[in-house]
Amino acid sequence: MVSRLDSPLCGESFRSLRRGLARSDGFALFIAVCNRPIDRDALIEALAESMPDAPPVIVRVDAKTIDLLHETSLQAETNPLGPLMLVDLEKAVPSVVNDHAVLRVLNLQRPKWPVQIARPVVFWVADYLFTLLCRESPDFVDWRSDTFFFSELTDIELRPLQSEPWQGGLDGRLTEPERRARIRELRSRLTSALRSNHPFVLSTHADWLNELGKHLELLGEFDEAERLYLQALAIYETLGRRHAMANAYGNIGGLYQVRRDLGRAETMLCKALEIEKALGHWQGVANVYRSLGGLNWTRGDLDQAEAMVLKALELNEGRSNREGMAKSFESLGLIYQTRGDLDRAVEMIRKGLEIEKALGRQQDAANSYGNLGLIYLERGDLDQAEAMLRKALLIDEMLGWRLGMARAYGGLALIAGQRGDMEASRALLFRSQELFNVIGIPRASEGIGRLLDSLTAEPSGLKQAKLR
Repeated sequence: MVSRLDSPLCGESFRSLRRGLARSDGFALFIAVCNRPIDRDALIEALAESMPDAPPVIVRVDAKTIDLLHETSLQAETNPLGPLMLVDLEKAVPSVVNDHAVLRVLNLQRPKWPVQIARPVVFWVADYLFTLLCRESPDFVDWRSDTFFFSELTDIELRPLQSEPWQGGLDGRLTEPERRARIRELRSRLTSALRSNHPFVLSTHADWLNELGKHLELLGEFDEAERLYLQALAIYETLGRRHAMANAYGNIGGLYQVRRDLGRAETMLCKALEIEKALGHWQGVANVYRSLGGLNWTRGDLDQAEAMVLKALELNEGRSNREGMAKSFESLGLIYQTRGDLDRAVEMIRKGLEIEKALGRQQDAANSYGNLGLIYLERGDLDQAEAMLRKALLIDEMLGWRLGMARAYGGLALIAGQRGDMEASRALLFRSQELFNVIGIPRASEGIGRLLDSLTAEPSGLKQAKLR
């Protein structure tokens, strides 16, 4: 049976290969056709990450190899558990050579493989070598359970199979389809992984739960994200992984903050800060300071909010952490906007935006565009406000970031209202309210509802309204 890819993402073939390896009892042969060693290695690394209880064992072939069975048996002794990944066969069977003794020997040794190799084997080969295998080792190839073709992969195409590229934060580079592919991969891993109390397996399981929670949080599935964060936290606490505990506390605190459950948010963030300080993890300390600044901004304590964010900025600038600097500038911009210092607010947010664009942080850039849009709206510059909000909405929709979309629709509704287009304003408010309801932020939904009520009672009521 041959599986060919319908898309360049390779996700389904990857998952099928992993399922085949997990279900194999004893010897089984799989052939993975992949032309570029860099792609092959990335895929094997992703397999290793997804199988922590029995990671793959790499069997390397060199130009002098004749007896593949002997070489495989010898190298397999280093690890008795994981499936075997036979690589570099091209060195023993170069395309420019006509005589392929290693393939003849392989075919003759067909009956011995299940006896001597009691676990699955994956032959990773280039296109030309797959053709030679089928022609010169037909009896051996008959053992195969499946064949998978992996086309040439780009960095973007590998993202759904990889662990999150940015530790400690949501990956703002993935489009919504890429993110949902990663979610399917993580759920598949969590479902198929063997249950074990081994610390490494438990730790990996918790990391998957934590990452899955981050992806679902960005897509607005807050209840499920919270459940996953709490599950991951329980495992981290059992294992004593203090830095991971701090990260989980911060994730949970961030969720509570979005929901305006500020007391519980502060409790979680203070727990995170205590651990990060004890560990001397400056970046974690800076992240929590900035989060506490946002919490105090929400409470209306602007002096304390500014003090916290300036602490974060000092730590990030001292270590040239541009991502952290950008987030700090963004937070300062919101504080200055609330104080009414709109020029300074725009200056700070634009400083952050330039860094975010340079780093490719699309979600953060969308957030900055949205905040700039609301500041221009407050200034009465409706054209500039609309331009910024539409930039934000375009990115939000690409990423599937429902919270950003809800905010952008709300801002565009206020612009339409101030222009006197009440029908468009009402339609945009309904879209905003629907999204806030879906992601579970009732206070924001109620605020939109009040705007709708005021629009019904007094059509000109939106002309002085604000969205925060």
